[in-house]
Amino acid sequence: MTNNRKSSTRQARDREFMEQFHRVYDMMRASGVRNARVAAVHYTLRHSQPHYHVSFERAYRRLQQMRRGCRPLRNAGMWDEMWAQVNALMTSGLKMSQALEHVLAHCHASRWYLSPATVLTHICVPSAVRSRALR
Repeated sequence: MTNNRKSSTRQARDREFMEQFHRVYDMMRASGVRNARVAAVHYTLRHSQPHYHVSFERAYRRLQQMRRGCRPLRNAGMWDEMWAQVNALMTSGLKMSQALEHVLAHCHASRWYLSPATVLTHICVPSAVRSRALR
């Protein structure tokens, strides 16, 4: 995967996270919640369902590997979840590529596959919260 593609999927993921985060953050600040940024990050991670932010090419390669029995080392839960959705569509008659296109375009993950530490240090840094630069 090229850096541009990876960068664009990360930017889309970060933008979606920040949109959901800001709604929660604004409510928590208005309610006087202490350390609203951290509380809003944890709430957003637990209570929202994002799109899958991965390129078709990367997902197709990973799912082909899984189809052959190779388990992913990172984000195995996300890949297992995506594979289950693709496999369910394939049993209804779609080809794997068609099923994957549908999942990437229309389905949501059950949760964010990010740690609070990653979000707090790379996505939801205080300057981004104040300026809403990703919004």
